[in-house]
Amino acid sequence: SAVLIADSAIVIRANNKVVHAGQNPSVNGGGGVLVGGSTARSETTLTGTANVTLQDQTELHAATITLATSHDVRTNERAHFPSGAAVGGSTAVSEIQATLNNRVSIGENAMLAAREDVLVGTVTNAAVTAGADVHFGAVGGSARATSSVTATSSQAITIGSNTTVLAGRNVHLVSGDDTSTSKRSSLDLHSRSNAFGYALFAIPAAAASVRPIDETVLHIARNSQVTAGG
Repeated sequence: SAVLIADSAIVIRANNKVVHAGQNPSVNGGGGVLVGGSTARSETTLTGTANVTLQDQTELHAATITLATSHDVRTNERAHFPSGAAVGGSTAVSEIQATLNNRVSIGENAMLAAREDVLVGTVTNAAVTAGADVHFGAVGGSARATSSVTATSSQAITIGSNTTVLAGRNVHLVSGDDTSTSKRSSLDLHSRSNAFGYALFAIPAAAASVRPIDETVLHIARNSQVTAGG
């Protein structure tokens, strides 16, 4: 067991931040031969885990208590393929997969006692863009641009059995928001594909997909007590 005591505030946070936004294409391809068939492919996989864990029988005593986890992810990837082959088949593919996990876990027989506020929260903010572009002037050529974004956000606050959460004013237990910073979760996902053909018998094709998966959980086990005086 552990006991933490503070006159003012106890703040325990776990934060992950990923930022990547290049102005130029992430991948460039090209072809200018008689017969061409090539692919420009950009694949990005992001996996993040932010955990705050209080073991069984842990006690926190302060004026305010804050337990929070967060993810801030911003990425922009683009695959670009210009082709001038006489007979060509060109492909640009941009794929992004992001899996972001936030957890605040309070064990069994624990105590959080604050003279003012207890703030427990998780927040995920993701701005993700995948782009694929094909420009070709092939005679009898084909080109395909494909982009996809899949983002999975899993957030959970769990309180074990026989645990006491006590505040003189307010108790905030919010999976998906961090009331200590006034931040709310958001998934801003974009997928863009463009295929352009400028020649005789040109066959362009483009496909774009976005798949957001968002899960938020708040679980308070049996025989636990949450009390706010404000």
